Amino acid sequence: MIILSGGHSIGQAHCGAFFERLYNFDGQNITDQSMDSEFADMLKAQCPQTKPFDFMALDASNGTFDSTYFLDLLTNKGILESDVALLSDPLGVEYAIKAVQDPSTFLFEFGMAMIKMGNAPCADPYGWRSHCAFPEPKH
Repeated sequence: MIILSGGHSIGQAHCGAFFERLYNFDGQNITDQSMDSEFADMLKAQCPQTKPFDFMALDASNGTFDSTYFLDLLTNKGILESDVALLSDPLGVEYAIKAVQDPSTFLFEFGMAMIKMGNAPCADPYGWRSHCAFPEPKH
């Protein structure tokens, strides 16, 4: 899953998906202190609280599929809390460093992980989802 999170390299998120980290971290009306302060200021300028449905790229490469996503995480410029959480585990840190140091290995391992995921059965309890956050209704 760590390698597959690198798919966020070409991802976007609604600004509202990370407003809590920017504007009300831990319910304290502060910015998440683990986020690079200049990066947080840039995000606030591009994602004011009045625009929760605007989009923001999830890494600095603006749609190029590469290992920049992991460099962003390692330099405290991760956007989504779930992405930042990858670095709370030593294995996540190890994979992030490896992806930055050897981008071609990251691309190869990402491809292999996608093939493996594509071969996963789609029967219950997992199944396919139209929207990843919501299970499909049972018929």
